[in-house]
Amino acid sequence: MRKLESIIYSINIFLSALCAGFMTFYIIGLGRYFNFLLNNNLIDGFTNYYSQFRANSNAVSILNIFIGIQMIIAFLSIIINFRKQPIIGQIIALSAPIILVTLHSLTGFSQSENLINSGSSFSDLYITNYLKYNIPLHIIYVAIYSTGSLLLIFQRRQI
Repeated sequence: MRKLESIIYSINIFLSALCAGFMTFYIIGLGRYFNFLLNNNLIDGFTNYYSQFRANSNAVSILNIFIGIQMIIAFLSIIINFRKQPIIGQIIALSAPIILVTLHSLTGFSQSENLINSGSSFSDLYITNYLKYNIPLHIIYVAIYSTGSLLLIFQRRQI
């Protein structure tokens, strides 16, 4: 059982750190590129290219599955390692995707992101909302995922 506990905890570290890395890449590269397209009225970057890639690659589904797996592993880690490993990093790792979905929904960013990235709506309301929240929300996600993964690493007890 100790081996399973250690494996789940290690996978929790790995997946939380990967999410932090992806979100970091997003704020440095892809997210800023999307903002650039919108700020310069280059919507054909979405309508002619990104929306087709998005539809044909299942990128959104794959990302959602990945984030879901991270959340499931974080939940399992808490259950299996509750009294064996410090809990705060595990709670942060579990709360990160919950906070992501909540903030995406509460700010309306989720709807704006879906419509713009799918190339289906470029109303000023959606563009304004997208530009307002795109990078700031992802900075928050980087901070949460990074904090969780770093706490998981540095507070880890050898059992």
